[in-house]
Amino acid sequence: MKKLLLTAAVAAAILTLNVYAQSAAVAPADPNTFVNQFEATFGKFEGFRRSGAKGVCATGEFVGTADARALSTSSAFSGRPVPVEVRFSVGGANPKAPDNGKTQRNLALQFNLPNGETWQMGNISAPVFGASSPQQFLGRLGVPAARPGHQDA
Repeated sequence: MKKLLLTAAVAAAILTLNVYAQSAAVAPADPNTFVNQFEATFGKFEGFRRSGAKGVCATGEFVGTADARALSTSSAFSGRPVPVEVRFSVGGANPKAPDNGKTQRNLALQFNLPNGETWQMGNISAPVFGASSPQQFLGRLGVPAARPGHQDA
């Protein structure tokens, strides 16, 4: 399972890249360029994710009330328990990053619905996303280490 999951930051960068690549005004870039820059900026910790390396997983269940059927016909709102996998993580590549560091927080959810249906959801809490294009984002990846108080490394 670990090999199949992209971190939220890398997935967002690739998604943004794909959206911009479909525009005639922006040339496509190699997704490996982003991964290589993440490693150059934050370090490479063998066996850990390139972003959101520190995290904890949990399992639980979601019970969508049958009253929600008035708003949605999804099987998630059957009134029966639905298994959920959850991952809470801290932004950055350092698996030993402090819990109280000033970095983003991530929450990923996977709802395993009946008949093999799956819902996946990713949530990121970050102070800002200071880039308007994949190229600008890539250019800024190398800057955090120079910021005063940077705590990822």
